[in-house]
Amino acid sequence: MFMVVTGIWGVIAVATIIIWVVAMMASYREDDTVHLGAGEEVEVDRQVRNESRMKVLERWRMTLSLSTVIGGLVVLGLYFYLGLTQGGPAFK
Repeated sequence: MFMVVTGIWGVIAVATIIIWVVAMMASYREDDTVHLGAGEEVEVDRQVRNESRMKVLERWRMTLSLSTVIGGLVVLGLYFYLGLTQGGPAFK
């Protein structure tokens, strides 16, 4: 049971790291310049698409980060519970 919970938490932690890296790479493509001139409609459209992509990545990043922290606390609590009830080597 403990290994399954730890494995699931590990997968979520790896997914969190991947999302953080993807969000960081997407932020490099962000253009902070305001394009108002004639013929810059393509740049405005690109900025709007990148902004919506960044919002989605930010939502996933926050959700996975919170899940990783909460899952880590659950794994830690389960480790201590099993150690105290079964007398594991860390608690002798």
